[in-house]
Amino acid sequence: MERTNLRIHDINRVLGPVPHDDVPTDTVEGLLSDLTALGVASCSAVASWQLFGDPSGRAGSLEGGAEPLAAGPHPRVRLTPIVVPTPAGTGWPADPSVVLQSGARLVRACPVRHRWSLLSRTASRWWDACAEHGIALALDLTEVGFAAVAGLAASRPGLNIVALNPGYRELRRCAELLDEAPSILVETGTILTTGGVEWLAGAFGAERLVFGTGGPLLDEAGPTFLLRSLDLPENDVELIAWGNAARLLEGQAQ
Repeated sequence: MERTNLRIHDINRVLGPVPHDDVPTDTVEGLLSDLTALGVASCSAVASWQLFGDPSGRAGSLEGGAEPLAAGPHPRVRLTPIVVPTPAGTGWPADPSVVLQSGARLVRACPVRHRWSLLSRTASRWWDACAEHGIALALDLTEVGFAAVAGLAASRPGLNIVALNPGYRELRRCAELLDEAPSILVETGTILTTGGVEWLAGAFGAERLVFGTGGPLLDEAGPTFLLRSLDLPENDVELIAWGNAARLLEGQAQ
């Protein structure tokens, strides 16, 4: 049975224009309209220019942005900054206090896309600071791979990691990843296979799963329908749809 009144937070959205496509979510108004059409209450979104460009190369970064990252451009949208840990004086702010002072509780890193090392000494200072202050880190599994996420979780047990976009063919790898560390949460949006989310929730607990779609780069409607139709207890569905994201965004450790 589809749940029509489920409160949903999409933890993986993109706000702004995207290369080679005309999307309705290229503006805040378009994103809000999309959320409303899907019955999604709120979302965490990365700015498309940070994702596809250089996060340190345009006004609107953490230091120069007009909108506070903790609040976002609208109460229903929380901005997720993309961080690029680099040595002092070489680009993006080298001091993790920039994120801490912004109030952001979730950051995203794209080490392959932006050409830096996830486990360098410079990056490690960021992950230590994030772990200390309860800031979660989102990583795209299609970019960094399952092994990199597992390795980072093993080296930083206190760091909450949201593993995005695992894919519907990767249930066993998702299970292995969840078994690696209790600080890892897996996004459900691309687990579009019958019983897949239920299987993971039964094995590791619904508190290890979080809803996100990757929209508009990926389909939003299918994952949202699947979420509302999960064959799980109501409390478990509510955790996946809203509760786990709320806990992360409030800076609470697993």
